[in-house]
Amino acid sequence: MTKDYIYDIEIFNNFFCVVFKDCDTQEFTRYEVSSRTDDRFLLREFLQSDKIRLIGYNNLGFDYPLLHEIITKQSLHSCKPWTFVKNIKIKANTIIESMRADDIRTRFKHQVSPWNIKVPQIDLFKLWHFDRKFVSLKALEFAMRFKNVQDLPYAHNAELTEEQMQVAIDYCDNDVDATHDFFLVSQKHIAIRQAYIDDGYSDTLLSANEIGISKEVFTKLLAEEMKVEQKEVKKLRTRRRKVDIKDVVLDYIKFNDPINQNTLKSFQSHTWYDTSKMTEAEKKKYALKFSVPYKNVTRIYAEGGLHSCCEAGIYESDDDNVLIDLDFASFYPHISFRNNLGPEHIPKEIFNKIYEGFYDDRKKYPKSDPRNYVCKIILNGSYGLSKEQNSFLFDVAWQLGITVNGQLLLTYLTEKLYDAIPESFIIFENTDGVMARIPRKDLHKIQTICDDVEEFCNIPLEAMECDKVIVRDVNNYINVISSKKNKVKAKGVFEVDKDWHKDHSMRIVPIAVANYFINGVTPEQTIRHHHVRKNYPELILDGEECLQSYGIYDYCKRVKIQGKDTLVSNKFHENVADEKVEQKMTRYYISNKGVQLIKKMPPLATKKGELDKYQEEYPNQTMLWDIDELKVIPDRRNQVEAGVYTTVFNKYKTKEFSEYNINTSYYIDECYKIINAIKWEQ
Repeated sequence: MTKDYIYDIEIFNNFFCVVFKDCDTQEFTRYEVSSRTDDRFLLREFLQSDKIRLIGYNNLGFDYPLLHEIITKQSLHSCKPWTFVKNIKIKANTIIESMRADDIRTRFKHQVSPWNIKVPQIDLFKLWHFDRKFVSLKALEFAMRFKNVQDLPYAHNAELTEEQMQVAIDYCDNDVDATHDFFLVSQKHIAIRQAYIDDGYSDTLLSANEIGISKEVFTKLLAEEMKVEQKEVKKLRTRRRKVDIKDVVLDYIKFNDPINQNTLKSFQSHTWYDTSKMTEAEKKKYALKFSVPYKNVTRIYAEGGLHSCCEAGIYESDDDNVLIDLDFASFYPHISFRNNLGPEHIPKEIFNKIYEGFYDDRKKYPKSDPRNYVCKIILNGSYGLSKEQNSFLFDVAWQLGITVNGQLLLTYLTEKLYDAIPESFIIFENTDGVMARIPRKDLHKIQTICDDVEEFCNIPLEAMECDKVIVRDVNNYINVISSKKNKVKAKGVFEVDKDWHKDHSMRIVPIAVANYFINGVTPEQTIRHHHVRKNYPELILDGEECLQSYGIYDYCKRVKIQGKDTLVSNKFHENVADEKVEQKMTRYYISNKGVQLIKKMPPLATKKGELDKYQEEYPNQTMLWDIDELKVIPDRRNQVEAGVYTTVFNKYKTKEFSEYNINTSYYIDECYKIINAIKWEQ
């Protein structure tokens, strides 16, 4: 049976260590090479063990290439320990430099080819596609409410003392613990990939992101149908310098409303150009984007989709009116296979047979079944590949055929809604559906509208009544689908439990705002009593489980400092600031007493020092060049949280909640910034 180990490497000029954590026993094993110890033989013996699998975070990009060097280069085991450390450090520096390169080929040139990997790997960084969004382990620690958000304590090129070596090991242990926690979060996703491997797919799927799964599964099926090798399918592309939009608009799309007729003409008169080598001004000139006032909204049509939204406010179903949400099912995939669209380089009948097959398969499985999830990511991911230049599905004409016709079909749906129910009021239109308020007396007409539109475009529609919607704009809203069943959908600033790559700061604020809009509880009540609650049975957002309370963590924010900038905290004693350098990624909360967090940035190259100014005014006073104090251009300084104190909270400390001394007024004000932007409909 294969044993799983979480691992991480730390390397300095005079110190190397790798830490492994057994996922079953939770035991740590550490191997070090430095002036005080030499564990190379034991490390190599461990790596040659049968049936072990190593799990890391960006390990395919950094850690494993170093291990691979250790495994495959005999000279590293016969040299002196300091020579070993020096050579591994040189390799590490080379990898880090390549990761910063603009050329994507340079960035990945040190990764070991899958067929050359000696010890099986799972890279959670790649599996979650964080290599595209770049989510650091520190950001992930913040999102997971990890007890110790710890940055690397020393410069990577430092010479460590023995005491500092132990600190580096402790830091490595902490990273391994954080990676292990995220490994547990990832179990369902790993199981899905393992199921495909068990069905004969490549082991590389273990670290593949969702798009990678789509590519592998789709190309395999296409290769079988086209009777070619899978690697040949992966090479296919259709590249275009321009596309006349009139050539991709479906012939059967017609409108009765003059406004919509003009919209159709606007699309048909446009030509898409490849803007990859254009200036920003040229890109703007040739962009497919225009706005159209329509009824109570202004529609924004663009290359990616149609969006519109009513005035910010709260809209409810009542005795006279009802909110209705109309959505096309799997809209983009249906546009493709119902209209026999597809990349030019793949036979349409083969492509859409397979594409529609994923949709049919998904309907067979409940949402709780991982196979349903896999079919969903393939359906959605395949459209995304139409825009990716290195994808086997790349064809801009296919992409535009989907998005342009999708916008026109959504426009058609809203037109039919107004034809049947002239008193309709658009709440928002968004890519694949429309929410509207209609007179309750006309509710019976919705099924006829759906039937007519479905017959027109051969795409199924789903209609759903909603109790209330709180709208800031098309990307930020709470949709209370059913208050009795606690069925609520939240987006944007109203999201509470967000995707891992997003900023999870101040979770308490969207909880308090949701509690206010849904249950009428004031933000003051929620924020001041949140710590005594374990959960909110009355708040179930985007799922079947009620919101949980995580105490002090829900008040925490994060600041992330890039490049040469630094973060310092100022604590004042008798009007004298005691300045302390903080971590690049720092967790903190707003408190009644504490420190001021300051972001320090290098001076702008163009900024003049006092000496420059003086020399301009008195050009003959050249002896002033000898005054060093005047040559210094001060750093730029910005306060992270203006006008309030903060408490740095990188390491969790258990105490009575009142001892945290939280500035509850700050969080209450943050709630009202959101609430006051939304008007109760009169």
